Amino acid sequence: MKIVIISSILLLFLACSETQTLTPKRYSFAEITEELSDEYADIIADIKADRQDDLKGERARSFANDPFYQFYATMDEYDYHRIPLYELDLETFYSAPSEENIQRCIRSTNAVNLMAIKDGEIEMRLIATKSPSGWYDSNATLDYGKAIGWLRDTLARAGTKDYKIFTVGGLEWVTYDRGGKTRYFTITGQPYTPGQFCEYCVEKYNQGQEFRKTILENPELFPDLHKQLMEEMGKSPTEQTKQ
Repeated sequence: MKIVIISSILLLFLACSETQTLTPKRYSFAEITEELSDEYADIIADIKADRQDDLKGERARSFANDPFYQFYATMDEYDYHRIPLYELDLETFYSAPSEENIQRCIRSTNAVNLMAIKDGEIEMRLIATKSPSGWYDSNATLDYGKAIGWLRDTLARAGTKDYKIFTVGGLEWVTYDRGGKTRYFTITGQPYTPGQFCEYCVEKYNQGQEFRKTILENPELFPDLHKQLMEEMGKSPTEQTKQ
């Protein structure tokens, strides 16, 4: 009887050990993000200062129940980390579209991609941009951690913390290597093979070119975008009028 009990305990111990071995730990957001260096020390202070008018008087009362207002009013309660933000240069990629060329066309950006973390969770994402007067948040995303929460698990399974978040035509994607193979995902975790992602990028480029043509041919429908395009093309106001 004693032998049976000891054997049962041993089997239970081995089963628990195997479960622990097979189940990878989930990375925390702090482990897959970067602490802010001194280079970015002024960002949070500048954003808070830029939002002061929203936190006063009648505007404060009208926004009291707004989750974005509540965040700006309690910014000191968060820890701030950074995830570098990249972009895919579609123009360069399209000149030689291939699975192998994708990674070579991913470039760094000047945007500072900030994560506001409380109790281990990312509650707000801020994209900070620098102007002559200081930093300001050009974009804020509530509950960003819920969108990328899957990343903690998939990176743990891959045994890596090396990944990139990058944009293609304004939409965010994730890439990392696992077992010598490059993987691509939408920001919410839908997987794409390199071939599928390559096709997506070609399609996105063609869509952009069609929209650009529509803007140039219909300036009255898109006056601001038309003006921006003409400036990018180096056209003068007189030439704009002739279009």
